[in-house]
Amino acid sequence: MVSSGIRETIRFLAQHKMVDVIVTTTGGIEEDFIKCMADTYLGDFARDGAALRKRGINRTGNLLVPNKVGEGLQAMPAT
Repeated sequence: MVSSGIRETIRFLAQHKMVDVIVTTTGGIEEDFIKCMADTYLGDFARDGAALRKRGINRTGNLLVPNKVGEGLQAMPAT
């Protein structure tokens, strides 16, 4: 959900005590690995994905990630 652009909404709701609990899963754990493996950049949801890919950049929501990060994740051994 955070990658889909509602990070600030979740933060606002929690900050203003409008929720009692937040339940999450590890479904987005790859984002945490990505952020640890290389520099990532805050982008924009309106960026042209095809144009970014031509420059060697992928987009996860509004997070811009160099292709080399994805290649590193694919090389990780499966458990």
